[in-house]
Amino acid sequence: MSDLQTQLPTDTWIYTSWEEYEHEELGIAEYWVVDVQNAQIIAYAIADQGSKCIQESQVLPGLAIAILEEALRRSREINLKWELGY
Repeated sequence: MSDLQTQLPTDTWIYTSWEEYEHEELGIAEYWVVDVQNAQIIAYAIADQGSKCIQESQVLPGLAIAILEEALRRSREINLKWELGY
């Protein structure tokens, strides 16, 4: 199974305890909820029959979630400039 999973939520998406249980059962050690519109990433690690919010990946040691958010923001800025012809 996968150690890492990402999810792109919709406007009405709500994370449920069932999804948390499912991640644990599948052996997923970490999951990220990526809000592309707001350039925000919320990362969770599965631990002790639950999940906890993390600031640094445990699956990819040394990778700070803040760096991913900054890369997402920069990517959006570049795409916007490209779309506007700058």
